[in-house]
Amino acid sequence: MATQIDKSAAREQLASARKRGLTIVTVISTGEVGWVTQEMNHGFHYRVRIAGARGVDAVRRLKIDEIEFEAG
Repeated sequence: MATQIDKSAAREQLASARKRGLTIVTVISTGEVGWVTQEMNHGFHYRVRIAGARGVDAVRRLKIDEIEFEAG
């Protein structure tokens, strides 16, 4: 089952995350955008909060090669 994304909430959450200076990332396989909440294993894994997502899929543990960092 795919994660349901509330797009209007996602835009607001991303704007707030950028304002706070959080690291914004894109999940390469799905195109979902979120921000890093925790860096683990010396930067090889990250916990990423997906913007606009709810429930168990809102936070994911991803490998460094599964995400792309936003420039800036």
